[in-house]
This record gives sequence, C-alpha cells and structure tokens, in this order.
Amino acid sequence: MNITQQEELARQTKLEIELDDNDIEPYLNKGYQKVVQRVNIPGFRKGKAPRSIVEKQFGKLYLINEIAEHMVSDVTSKIIEEKELDLGGLPRISLISLDPVKFEATIPLKPLVELGDYKTITVDLPVNKVKASDVNSQIERVRESQSTWEPVSRKAKLEDILTIDFTAKVEGTVFIEKNDAIIILDNQRDTIVPGFCNNLVGVSKGKSKKFQIILPEDYRAESSENDIGGKEASFEVTVTEIKERLLPETDDEFAKSVGSGHTSLKELKKSIKQELQQEFDREHDVQFENAAVTQLVEKSEITVPELLIEHELDHIMEERQQSLSRMNVELKDFLSYSGKTEEEFKDELRQSSIERLHRTYILQSFMEQEKLEVDEQQVKLRLDQLKASINPAEVKKSGIKPKELQQRIQEAEDRIRGDIQFESAVKKLSDIAKSNIKSSKTDKKKTPGKTIKSSKKGNKK
Repeated sequence: MNITQQEELARQTKLEIELDDNDIEPYLNKGYQKVVQRVNIPGFRKGKAPRSIVEKQFGKLYLINEIAEHMVSDVTSKIIEEKELDLGGLPRISLISLDPVKFEATIPLKPLVELGDYKTITVDLPVNKVKASDVNSQIERVRESQSTWEPVSRKAKLEDILTIDFTAKVEGTVFIEKNDAIIILDNQRDTIVPGFCNNLVGVSKGKSKKFQIILPEDYRAESSENDIGGKEASFEVTVTEIKERLLPETDDEFAKSVGSGHTSLKELKKSIKQELQQEFDREHDVQFENAAVTQLVEKSEITVPELLIEHELDHIMEERQQSLSRMNVELKDFLSYSGKTEEEFKDELRQSSIERLHRTYILQSFMEQEKLEVDEQQVKLRLDQLKASINPAEVKKSGIKPKELQQRIQEAEDRIRGDIQFESAVKKLSDIAKSNIKSSKTDKKKTPGKTIKSSKKGNKK
C-alpha cells in the first residue's frame, strides 16, 4: 500500500492511497462471495462455483467493482486509525481508478478551539417588569376572545363584519363574482384589494355602492386568464348584513367567566400580572443564556475544516426542505416568495452552518474544560418518557421492525444525552455570568464614595 498525506491546511488533510494485490485480496474474496450467490455458471449449483472460475468468467475488475465502495471506506478508516488522525467528521472519498486501485480521501479533522476567558463573562440584561399596560392588553385579548357579533341597523364602520354580494370587472369582463361573502372591514388587511374596505364604510344594510380601484401591479385573479394587474377595476357591492363586535364589560362578572376560580377583576389582574412576569422571566433567562454563549464564542478562536461546513450545510438544507415539504411548499416557490436566488439562500444557510458549528464545538471545549458530566438520571427520565409515547399499534402499522425501532431508540438516547450535556454547559456558563454580576454589584457597594470638604479661609490684612 502506498499512502501520501498532504500537509494539513485549516484542519483538513488529504490522503492519496494506492492498493497492491495483497491489500485487495481480502476484499476480492468478499466480492466473489457476493457475485457467486446471484450468477449462474454451467456445471455448478448457484453459490457453489469456485472463485477461480467466477474470476475467470467475469474478470478481476468485476469483483473489485462489486466491493469498491466498502473497500475504500474500510481502508480509509483503518489508515485514519493507524495515523491517529483526530477525525472530525465523515471523510470525502473519490475513486481515481480500479486498475490499479487508487483513490483520494479528504479528511476533516476535529475543529481546533482556543477557549476564551469565560471566567470574565458578564451579561448586562435587565429583567423586564410587568406594567399596567401589559396587564390591560392581556385583559383586552381575553375580552376579544369572549366577544360576540351582533347585527346592527346603523351604517358600516371599520372593524364591523359585513355580509356582501359583489362583482368586480376589468374592461367589462367579470373576474370576481360572489354572494354572501363575509369580510371584516379592516383597512390594514384588505382581503379583496387595497382600498376595498374603506369604500364600504358608511354603507347601510340593503344598500349598494359602485366604485373603482386601480389594482396592484402584481394582482392575479383566479378566474381571469389575462394579466389585469395595474388596471382599473369596477366594483358593485350590495351590503346584506352588518354586525358589530360586542365586548364584555371588565367587571367582577367578567373575571368569574374567565375561569381558574377568579372571584373579582382585581384578583384576575393580579393573576395575569404573575403569569406575565413568569413569562418575562423565562424569556430573560433564554436571552441571558444566549448572550453568555455569544460572548463565549466571541472570546474564543476556532478553526473548522471546510468539509465539516459542507456536511452541516447539507444537513441544514435537508432540514429546510423537509420543513417546506410538510407545508406542501416547493423550494422554488419559497425562493420566489422570499425574493432570493438559490445561491443567496445557500449563502445564508452556509453562515448559519458556520455559526452552529462554532457554537457546538466551543461549548464542547467548555464542557471538557469544566469537566461537566451528563446527568444519567435525566437521560433515563427523558428516554422513559419517549418510550412511553410510542404507540405499538402505530409502530406495527408503519412496518418498522423491532431491530430498526431499537436502533432509533438508541439514536434518540444519544441525542437526549447530547441535549442534556449542552443544557448543563449553558447553565454553567450562565451561572458564571450571573456570579460576575453579583460580584460587580458587591464591589460597588464596598467602594465608598468620596466626600469633598470645602473650607473658607479668612483674608489677613
């Protein structure tokens, strides 16, 4: 075997490997065993023909080609182990030739991290306190959820719900015709075209109104094959019903109707204030932790191999495409909607890949430095919860075999262990930052302010 290793560059190296007959021999035998099971050779039962006969009939290269992928992967793994390379991810293997067997293996090494001085991290992030306006806004949302819509005889105004019959034409051709359409008069979110709702303000039940609107340039009508964007449209609308929203009074009876055992409006407001403060505190904790990790990343130096970035980019691309697929959205449609080219989209995801890798490996280095251990009880608890959520009937219906299910559970356990380890690292880092804040406040209290005394001196004559 002839191995040439290129100089390491940015935590990545390349191996050029050429195998001789002795290296290939064990794999040739595996190739023969695969081939002999599926070919028919006169004079021999299937699977019983000697290797010499199979090799003579099909050729040595045929056997090599049969196991080439496994062979180069296996050889690469052994060389990495022998050379004690600090592997950081999957190698990229390129087959150059089969006769002789030559291939290249690009090896991403584990990212090199120079951890910053995390002992000095301090996060200046004040906790938001709940204001009366926050409580009142929440009260209004509850009122809206309990509101009713009642018919009125007055003229229509914004925020009413209207039932209408209408037609819309461009150059005499109808492109919308609807009866009993229900719309909310909201000039911020016109459901027909911009300006449609404002034109119906002041119209009474049973009355009709005609008006014109210039359609947006990008307007597309489902029932029209022609491009009508930018053209003037004529609308004729008849209002058949007007309803207004009736909100409950904010009194003790309203508080009782909300549930949770509130007996007065004062008690309801107190409960809402507590819940909002808990939510603010949770948001603060998350922002505080993110800020602490961001500071750690900024203070640290890291070199990540290009191949590792490519692998991570592929992973994120796959995640995004699966997410779009679940929403029945094609990637090309998403790009068109967002106004981005595929290249711009990939550039954004590439930056996300780099940031994710930096965060991951720097936190891993922090965990090693702090000698943080995984809480196995937490791992067991979460894994038991996962197992309890598995529906045997659904598993059977999906056709997943027991061995495959066990493999998935093992993969889930590895992910859970990793999640818990990262959570412990983030908490430890956050605790350090909080400790620095307390120390800073204590030091300020201990430092006495300076008092300047002034004295008047008399003038001597």
